[in-house]
Amino acid sequence: MHSGRHSLVQAVHRLLELQHVIVAKRQQNKPEDEPSVRTVGVDTITTVPQGFALRKNFRDQWFMTNSGEVVRYETTTKTGKDVTVQGYAFFKQVPAFTEPCLSTEANIYSANMVVSCISFRHLGYN
Repeated sequence: MHSGRHSLVQAVHRLLELQHVIVAKRQQNKPEDEPSVRTVGVDTITTVPQGFALRKNFRDQWFMTNSGEVVRYETTTKTGKDVTVQGYAFFKQVPAFTEPCLSTEANIYSANMVVSCISFRHLGYN
């Protein structure tokens, strides 16, 4: 940006230019044909072709299988082309509270969880 008049206008134009660059980069990155597994630091990150990523953080650790099973992601192992996701699946859901109303009316549950290993076949990949 230049000093002087219209600095806000200049800042807006620079941000718009940056957005165009980011969009162009995303369009150049073609999705992969198969799931990928990579390690970053101590985290194992799994990415599936649609750009969906599984990692152990609050935002990216939950997923649902094709059979409707809700799973909290723990880690992934890859042997050749076989990818297995390990996590904790909901075993039993119960209402979290009953007063002043039943928690299920707000879709709030308490759940028991069990260790689960899921192949990518169950997530919709062969």
